[in-house]
Amino acid sequence: MIKAIVFDMDGVLFDTERVAQESLMKASAVSGHPIPEELSFRILGMNAAAVRQAFMETMGDDFDYDGYMAISHEFHVKAIEEEGIPEKPGLHEVLDYLKSHGYRIALATSTDRVRASRNLELTGVRGYFEELVCGDMIERSKPAPDIYLKAADLLKVAPEECLAVEDSPNGIRSAFAGGLKTVMVPDLIPLTDELRPMLFAVKDSLLGLIDLLEELSAN
Repeated sequence: MIKAIVFDMDGVLFDTERVAQESLMKASAVSGHPIPEELSFRILGMNAAAVRQAFMETMGDDFDYDGYMAISHEFHVKAIEEEGIPEKPGLHEVLDYLKSHGYRIALATSTDRVRASRNLELTGVRGYFEELVCGDMIERSKPAPDIYLKAADLLKVAPEECLAVEDSPNGIRSAFAGGLKTVMVPDLIPLTDELRPMLFAVKDSLLGLIDLLEELSAN
C-alpha cells in the first residue's frame, strides 16, 4: 500500500534542469574552458559536492571550478528572472490530488535547502510538503540511497510504502537502492534499458501519477 510520495524537484516539479544544463553549456562557450556536454548530463541529480568532484575528475585539478560555476550561475539567474520558475504540467493538480487523498508528501532534492525552499515558496507549493531533504543535508549524494531513506524516515513511512518520482538516472538509482517504488517522468534523459528494471512505472507527465494511484487503490 502506497502511503507517501517523495518527489525530486529539478526536472520533476520544475523545468529547471533544462535551465541549469543550458546555463552550464553557455558558460562553457564563453569561459575559455569548454566542458564535454556529456558531463552536463552526468551531473544531473547530484548535490553540489558531487558535482564539484565530477568536474575536477573530468577537467583536471587546474580547472577553475568556482569561476566557471559563477558564470553559469549568472546565466541561470538571468533565465529565471526572465522566465520565472517554469512549472511542469500538472504540478498543482497532482499535489491537490495527493493532499485530498491523504498521501504524505516529501521532497528529496540534490539542490540546497535555501534554493529548494525558495522555489517551492515562489510557486506556491511549499505547504504541500511535510518534509524537505536537500542536497546540503546529507553527506552522500544521489545515486546513493541516503536522501530517500532520510525522507522516508522523516515521514515515518517504510520505503516500500513510498513512491519516488524521478527523472534522472542518478535519482532513479538512488530511490531504487533505497527500496522505494520508483516512477520515472522523463525529462532531459530518456528511458533506457539500463533504467527500466529499476522502475515501478513510467509516466509521460506528473498527471500520470493520478491514474497510477487510482489503479493501485482499486486493486
